[in-house]
Amino acid sequence: MRKKIVIFICFLFFCNSILASSKETRKSIIKKTLDLLENVYISVNWCRYHLGYKEFSDEDVLDEEFGWLKGWDIKLGYLHKKDYGRFWGRPFIEIYGRKMDELITYKGRTQAGNPVNFKTKAKIQRWGAKFGGYRKLSPICDVWGYLDVGRRIWLRGENEVVKQSWGEAIAYKEKYSWTYMGTGAKIEYKKYKPLLLGADFEVLGTFKRYRRLVSYSFKGTANGSSFSLAEYKFKLGSVWGINFELPMKYQLFNHLSLNVTPYYTYWKINESNKIDIGGGAYVYEPESKSKIYGVLSGLTFTF
Repeated sequence: MRKKIVIFICFLFFCNSILASSKETRKSIIKKTLDLLENVYISVNWCRYHLGYKEFSDEDVLDEEFGWLKGWDIKLGYLHKKDYGRFWGRPFIEIYGRKMDELITYKGRTQAGNPVNFKTKAKIQRWGAKFGGYRKLSPICDVWGYLDVGRRIWLRGENEVVKQSWGEAIAYKEKYSWTYMGTGAKIEYKKYKPLLLGADFEVLGTFKRYRRLVSYSFKGTANGSSFSLAEYKFKLGSVWGINFELPMKYQLFNHLSLNVTPYYTYWKINESNKIDIGGGAYVYEPESKSKIYGVLSGLTFTF
């Protein structure tokens, strides 16, 4: 609450300084503000994608989750007008956020070897910012280069007891999270105006300090016996990925365009550290791979 009050007071001082200034100064401030807004854009998209996740021991699949998720994707960006030369071109910044959730299918086996198949919740969030530059290769082609810094969080499953044909299985909740940095390049082809076609490829890596998995504690009763699962915090092994998009944009009006973007994302997570639970036993998170494909569709408004 205090922070909101401070921001409001600062806003009042700003407004007062504009109103108290001369007519020429006010016009100059308004003009500069409008000039800055000229190349600001906001893109709001509906998102739907298929997640295919598998855990491995050597080449054997231990378990998997798959299904369609839906959600939204929002981008806010600024394209600078000034050209800083052949290397940097025109700078740009884009802030983005995406949130997905849905029930998907889990398939695996218990430690006793019993098959398990049920629906479970998946909630995936990803947000970050891209910084880079763009320039013209020709009158109909622009090229972009950028760095990408962001964070991905996956809330996987729920603490619950699920009924199976052979009895009851214990399902538990996990949280995967990592901070990543990527480098990418994009090309835009504008020969068929008002249609714009593009291709965007990015390689993603992660910071060791911010790769984590939390397996939450859970107590209950299954098959007539009580159980208690402890909470474990793992340090994930190296995590890397790629992202490939084919953005298409159709200009509806001067400031409004329709977007459709098919895309593919791949994540590889290497085996985590092992945690000793006594009696010569240990727990760990195995190697896994995620393959994601989907489409974004929505509108972009440029000021």
